Amino acid sequence: MIFRIRFQKLFVIALVLGLVPASFAADKEKLAVTRLTAKGGISQDQLDVLADMVATELRKTGRYEVISKEDIESMLGLEKSKEFLGCDDASCMAEIGGALGVDLVVSGNVAKFGHVFAVNLKLINIKKAKVISSVFRKVNGEQALLDDMGGAVKEMVAQAGGGKDAKEVVSKKEPEPGQKTKAGAGQAAKAEKTGGGKFAGAGTIKVRPQGKAKEQAVPRKSGEKEKERVPLYWLGPLEFSILQGSIGPMSPVPESRFGLGIRYLNLAVDNFDPAAPGADLESETVTLEAIARVAIGRHFEVGAQVDLLNHVSNTISPGGLSNSSSDFGFISPYVKGTLFRRKKLALAASLGMLLPTNTAREFKNVSLVVIEPALHFMYRPVYFLDLHMSLPFTSLIFIPDNGSTRKEYHLPMAFGVSTMPWKYIGGFLDMQVDLDLNPDNGTDTFQQLNLLLGVRSRPIHLLYLEFAAYSILAGQLNDYYSSDYGIILRLLFTPNLF
Repeated sequence: MIFRIRFQKLFVIALVLGLVPASFAADKEKLAVTRLTAKGGISQDQLDVLADMVATELRKTGRYEVISKEDIESMLGLEKSKEFLGCDDASCMAEIGGALGVDLVVSGNVAKFGHVFAVNLKLINIKKAKVISSVFRKVNGEQALLDDMGGAVKEMVAQAGGGKDAKEVVSKKEPEPGQKTKAGAGQAAKAEKTGGGKFAGAGTIKVRPQGKAKEQAVPRKSGEKEKERVPLYWLGPLEFSILQGSIGPMSPVPESRFGLGIRYLNLAVDNFDPAAPGADLESETVTLEAIARVAIGRHFEVGAQVDLLNHVSNTISPGGLSNSSSDFGFISPYVKGTLFRRKKLALAASLGMLLPTNTAREFKNVSLVVIEPALHFMYRPVYFLDLHMSLPFTSLIFIPDNGSTRKEYHLPMAFGVSTMPWKYIGGFLDMQVDLDLNPDNGTDTFQQLNLLLGVRSRPIHLLYLEFAAYSILAGQLNDYYSSDYGIILRLLFTPNLF
């Protein structure tokens, strides 16, 4: 086979790389504070008060843009926020925290043993799905618990290597039950509460002062520079197939998406009609597509892509003869389920269809139905890079008004890489190989090798912009067409519904 890249292809790919700026700056890291969990002896209302105190202390550092549990509920919805706020391990928080567009997540738990409270706070890096700092405190009495939350937060931030109090942080020895605790910064204090308050106990609570806590410097390493990294969900391919009748590659991780897209395809054939030597054909197709995909929990996704308008314009030269048509295109519903999902690996299976809804002239007397089961695999070697592969088996069924039904079987494998090295900007490179499994007379098994190169941006939370250029590089269709290239532009809204 002849392998070649034409001038038009290089021009379109260069155009893609020049349309989107290299990066977007961000002043503060985004941090979400989840609901604290109880390990016994403390109510959820009390825990909510402590979580609000943690959020307030983090805002005081001036380093973070803090998202509270109320903000999480409004952004994700009640059901999705319950799933997030109920997370207790780093990998779970990394997956859902990425959907919030945050860099860090604070979680923790509180337990009560008599008059002693045990507090555990941890700071999780979303990109690494890793706990980067943690603090454990034991305090004697409810007033001491309230007074100590600020110091616990400062120590947690200092361990992570930042914040206004990073150089001078309270670092105290954990007191044993019955030991004097701090009720104020070096001041004598005595708190007494009886029933009826938010933190009311069974009887009178007395807190005696403790001496000044030792201060410990936590210097930053020489030459250390904090990296601004974008919080990622799963990047995934463009989820588009150049092949007629193929659903295309997919990400194995469910994610809701709603949006519109425009596709442009230019095909040219030299000497297309043996009866008219020297006659060349140029065909241009513009398609307006609607996309609706709904993630149900962490393991299922259903959706459809609808070609709302398919405008085709054909021009024959020399002579300048032309014709055009505008028709409704295909509807492609599908269902997808995740089979295996870990921090760096994911595997899913899908079943898609192409319904015989196209009203174009070539489908006037024949209906095309497509059934496509597929497996989708993704691996993340580093936090900003995803490798993905889709292995579909496509059955095309041509049902004419008169005559016998014809079937074709294809294997349109897809391979690609997606990256997001900067905040809000990234790119992807996808290749799709189409193998005809039952070629007839004059048809090769190797039909085409397609290349798709593009950029995607997430300028604001829950919004995606995607732009790509694609072309046929090799195969029988590459030999047939004298020119073949196209572009895709999409605007997608990505809410978390269920």
